[in-house]
Amino acid sequence: MAAEKKLKAKVIIIGNAETGKSSLIKRKLGHVFSEEYDPSIVAKTYPDLQEINLWHLSGLERFRSTAISYIKNADVSVLVFDVTKKKSFYDIPYWINLTSMLASNAQCILVGTKIDLADKREVTKEEALAFAKASDNIQYYEVSAKTGENIETLFQAIIDASKQPEIKLADSDRALQLGPGSLSHFHQQEPRQIRTPSDQGATCSLSPNPCSIQ
Repeated sequence: MAAEKKLKAKVIIIGNAETGKSSLIKRKLGHVFSEEYDPSIVAKTYPDLQEINLWHLSGLERFRSTAISYIKNADVSVLVFDVTKKKSFYDIPYWINLTSMLASNAQCILVGTKIDLADKREVTKEEALAFAKASDNIQYYEVSAKTGENIETLFQAIIDASKQPEIKLADSDRALQLGPGSLSHFHQQEPRQIRTPSDQGATCSLSPNPCSIQ
């Protein structure tokens, strides 16, 4: 019997806690911007978004074991960090590894939030672009939920990515490089130890061509 056709692509938004994941979704839905943080969310879906099945997953340590179960079979993984918190940027490889292990066919998009806080910025656009390029040339967007900058552009990119043909891994013990937007070449690799911002010259080995974050 043929598999049941998906009505909506599954999209997950993941990243460390307090990186603005909820805020960018609320801005898309037309809600008033708020800096309040709700630590009780483990996994939340948003039925008002008609074109995608969107899941916001908690980045809190105590909820991660539960939240990561929702990553399985995602079609798009939106990897979020806060440009004012460098550790959230350094931790992106952790979320990449989870995606590659649980949803190896997912199209990936990297997002830097809170760009309205320019005077507090710790991650430059150039650093993030270099990281994205080294990570199989995935798309990178910078947004502000407070001002609304690039929110519509980001969600259009998410919708476009969700419509791309599904990528299949070959039956092989070796990982494959499958082209831009796919992180399938991380499949079957062990999660990496990510250094904190206090480490000078921290390095994140994300691909055959490692990306050094200064």
